Amino acid sequence: MLNRISKCYELFSKIDKYIEVVNGLNASVNIIFRDSSQFGIVPGVGMAPGVGVAPGVVVPASVGVAHGVHIPSVDKISSYCNSHSGKVSLINSSCIDICKKFIALIENIPYVKLINLSENDHEIDCRFLNYWLNDMLQSKNQISSSNVKYFYEEFKKHFSTYRADFLSKCKIIGMENDVLKNMNTLYQLYIYNSELYSYLFSDSSDDGSPCSNCINGCISTYNELKDKCPGNDNNFCDALGIFTDKLKYNISNPISNNCDKELLKKLSNALEISENFSALSKIAFGRIKFVILTALSILGVLFICLYSFKYTPFGISISSIIRGKIIDRKNVQNKINNSNINNSEKYRNDLNIGEYRILY
Repeated sequence: MLNRISKCYELFSKIDKYIEVVNGLNASVNIIFRDSSQFGIVPGVGMAPGVGVAPGVVVPASVGVAHGVHIPSVDKISSYCNSHSGKVSLINSSCIDICKKFIALIENIPYVKLINLSENDHEIDCRFLNYWLNDMLQSKNQISSSNVKYFYEEFKKHFSTYRADFLSKCKIIGMENDVLKNMNTLYQLYIYNSELYSYLFSDSSDDGSPCSNCINGCISTYNELKDKCPGNDNNFCDALGIFTDKLKYNISNPISNNCDKELLKKLSNALEISENFSALSKIAFGRIKFVILTALSILGVLFICLYSFKYTPFGISISSIIRGKIIDRKNVQNKINNSNINNSEKYRNDLNIGEYRILY
């Protein structure tokens, strides 16, 4: 999949995880900063998740702060923002809020939160950090692309003890405006796809919003991007094509009736899904279900057989007969082995006697 798109768009290979992390940023910020004192976490002194810091006080695992990681204090964040307010002037966001969210994002990024990930995972996670920071500074606060890199480099200098090994390897640069706009729109499409998936593959959706909002938003956004790619073979269009394939498969194989069929048909038309594609997808999905059901059936039969063999009178009786047969077979084999041993001993004795036999 990644071979089809440039490194710039590689982050969309893990976009579902990133969306989940971004959706939880506010809660993560509250845990790490606002509520840190009641959990015994002191910003500036990293603690391990789940490590007791006082009797009855345990750091919640959701904080995701590793031992030895110095989370910058709010005072230090304020100092950083004040010292750079002239060059990085924000119009819609607080510099302190962006820094807090950036730190929370870093703490929950897969390469930082998980273990044994590859350097390729590190690169992709850094690309998402680059996209997120460009979106926050350029798109939402009209900061120039050149100042995005400045913001990050000064952030690393000011908080030099914070995640230095990880951040030193991340390349954060200002993105071109057209590229950033395309990525923002593609990101929104993946949000719609994630919401639509919850409608199509579960009995209920937790957000309470109607499926129509999701589908109509998806159609409108998709048409906006599709018009940029007639006959094009650039990196963005390849990334859009990968998204389209995922969405096509999802809407061709729903397992619930949460969404109106006419709306789904409208979305299918926008994606130009042919009846052949839909039929083939359903066949493939049906085969997967058949394999899963067959495997479950076999496991069920094996469980019943094992249970019957071990716990029912019939099974116990059969088990006794089989054990008896095995014992009888072993006894016969032992007799044969003993007979062979005796014959061998007799043969050796005869040979020994033969050594001293004198012929006249």
